[in-house]
Amino acid sequence: FMKVCQMQKFEKTLRFGSEIKLTLGGDCIVTFVKSNDDNDFVRVKYPLNSTPITMDVSEESVVITNHDKVSVNDSDFKNFKDSIVNKKGVANAITNFLSDALSFKNKIETNKVEIFVEISLRDVEMKKSIYLNAENLKINFHHVSLNEVLINAGNLTVNQGSLTSNSLKIKSGNLKADLFFNEDNRRINVKSANAKICLNKRPEFNGLVTASGNNIKIDSSLRSGSKDVGELNAKLNNGSIKLNE
Repeated sequence: FMKVCQMQKFEKTLRFGSEIKLTLGGDCIVTFVKSNDDNDFVRVKYPLNSTPITMDVSEESVVITNHDKVSVNDSDFKNFKDSIVNKKGVANAITNFLSDALSFKNKIETNKVEIFVEISLRDVEMKKSIYLNAENLKINFHHVSLNEVLINAGNLTVNQGSLTSNSLKIKSGNLKADLFFNEDNRRINVKSANAKICLNKRPEFNGLVTASGNNIKIDSSLRSGSKDVGELNAKLNNGSIKLNE
């Protein structure tokens, strides 16, 4: 039988200011959507029997905190430490490190709590700016128009979708991104240590794509273009930019 997980729910109706700062702890799946009325909404769902999660939502900010984040303690990597202390050799130390690392990864997955966040934004003449800091984040945009979007996350999966923005800036350690470079998104800046970017760009849009860093693979057809039309600038280490026309 399929196990059904009961969810704790939180919702707040408000009107955000022109700038919204989001600080998200834990593993968050965030979706921005267009509001159906004259208010903004924040809706949060997470497993009922999970670790304590608190929320502080105002017109200027959304703060979500997971109070039982898994971290390394003295019992983790015990075999590796014993190898070093008892001088069992490099090969034994490496084997035990890999074994302990796998156990720690399983520990994280077992204690993983996914927090689902939906932000509904009303249409306003002055476009809002979003500044988002997170640990582990998956983010989607559905029919929203924003001024500046700044995303900073350790591990990030982003689907730009139907976002319209004056500026999109992404900074992440590990990044998987589906981006749209077009008339509605002319300014995109990406900085990542390890990135896979799927870039949606029609041939008639002649924006410039520039990339720098180490170990980068980029479709050669992306390098030509005009900065006056638009610019996507990527600073990557161990990264790829694949064109999807």
